Amino acid sequence: MPPPRLLWLALVPALILLAASFVGALVWLALLALLLLAVVLILDIRLSVRPRQIHLSRSHEPLLSIGVANVVTVAVENRSHQRLSFVLRDEAPDAFNTSPLTQSGSVSPLSRAVLEYTVVPFRRGAYTFGAINLRYTSALGLFERQIRYPTNDTVPVYPDILELRKHTLTARGTEEETYNRMRVRGGTDFERLREYTPDDEFRYIDWKATARTYKPIARQYQTERNQNILLVYDLGRQMTSPYGDLLKADYAISSGVVLSYVGAQRGEKIGLLTFADAIRAYLPPRAGMPQFKRVLDELYKAQPELVEPDYEAALAYAALRSSRRSLVVVFTDVADNTSARSLLRSVALLQPKHLPVVVLLMDPTLRQYADQEPEDEDGLYRTAVAQRLLQERATLARLLETRGVVVIDVPAPSLSVALVDSYLRIKARAAL
Repeated sequence: MPPPRLLWLALVPALILLAASFVGALVWLALLALLLLAVVLILDIRLSVRPRQIHLSRSHEPLLSIGVANVVTVAVENRSHQRLSFVLRDEAPDAFNTSPLTQSGSVSPLSRAVLEYTVVPFRRGAYTFGAINLRYTSALGLFERQIRYPTNDTVPVYPDILELRKHTLTARGTEEETYNRMRVRGGTDFERLREYTPDDEFRYIDWKATARTYKPIARQYQTERNQNILLVYDLGRQMTSPYGDLLKADYAISSGVVLSYVGAQRGEKIGLLTFADAIRAYLPPRAGMPQFKRVLDELYKAQPELVEPDYEAALAYAALRSSRRSLVVVFTDVADNTSARSLLRSVALLQPKHLPVVVLLMDPTLRQYADQEPEDEDGLYRTAVAQRLLQERATLARLLETRGVVVIDVPAPSLSVALVDSYLRIKARAAL
């Protein structure tokens, strides 16, 4: 690719040839100028870095997370004895938001440069990166060369797993705070005996151990572990609605992944049920991180559909398959009274054996329309409908709570924290 410098140099013999139309002897001078230009160009080619002396590679996490910035690293290795100045563009999948699109840099002889950029996927699935394109300037700056380094790099986009460590630390702090605040012992497991401290309640002194050691000994308890958590996902039409750049289902899945990770680390048994107009998948509750990986793989494939969810069939199936008392977390949303009544009837199938938690994911535009000042007849109609739907939603939440169901209705970005917090409060109260 000829840069401006080469074009300006090529203009010199061209002007001499133009003058030769008036002075014939200048033709030889023009030919000499062209010859010199060709020699310099050949010299520039010989001095410049060869494409085979450049090695490009890409690296990133084995699993990318949906809706967040994932870092992709591209390494440029210069195996020549010349300095390499370049512009690089990696072909990330078109469905990703890539920043920045191009990057420039330089590499010293026999050295390596590392560049980073971020990609934000908005849908789960498998995606393929294309080639890495590098354009570099020759040693004398007379031409630019572009190389295309092909790659075969397919990467899966999973629910948001980058925040698991952060949520785990948050959960640990919340667990300690909740445990210390509530100090509930009923339904918890005995952990050990230890020396009594002024912060311990008098009723937790173990008098037999105190008599044997001649000093106050208190009983220390831990919250009961090895309990069941069943994640139930509605993949019906309401979960296909967008919430910002993602779908409602994606926020629900990401928060469920966080809860299952926190629960698995605490020794709980994690299970999964997905449904729409019929049962889609079921994983019976099991303990351990391998089970968390199975849940993650199943949720990676889960996609909402434009069908009506069958709450009764799904929750009856969950109640039938779960022989042991479980924390059943239902991720869904309702848009009308018919769906609300169906959900209300179906959740009752889980009680009193199981403890149901209903997570509602409201469309953010609904609140926006309800709070808008109508400017015309259409606006007035939208506002009235939105307010009615919000009122029906609040009525449903109250009815669920009066029947002993835990209801979580928060903005989607806050869902993971609210869900883990509710789980820890339930554990601290020994309600499970």
